[in-house]
Amino acid sequence: MSALLQEITLRIQDLPPDQLVEVRNFIDFITWRQRHPLSETPSSETKLPPNLTNEEFKQRLDDLTARFKSYVDPDLPPLSDYAVSREGIYGDHL
Repeated sequence: MSALLQEITLRIQDLPPDQLVEVRNFIDFITWRQRHPLSETPSSETKLPPNLTNEEFKQRLDDLTARFKSYVDPDLPPLSDYAVSREGIYGDHL
C-alpha cells in the first residue's frame, strides 16, 4: 500500500458516518467521470450553423438529447418542483 493510500485510509477512519457517505459519493463520481470523459474542445457537431431548417434543428436536438442521456444514470429520479424552484435553489438567501 502506498504512503498516500495509507494516509487517506487513516484520515477516513476518523470521519463521522455522514461524511463517509460523502467520501464514497465522491469516489463514485471520480470513477464515473473516468469512465465517461468529456471532450475538452467542442466538436464540430455541436456548433449549429445559422441556416438550419426546423427538421435539421430537431434532429440535432434529438442527437444531443441522446448523447446527454448516455451520461446520466437511467434510474436517477427527476428533480422535484421544489428543487428547481427559486426557494429550493436559494433557500435562506432570498
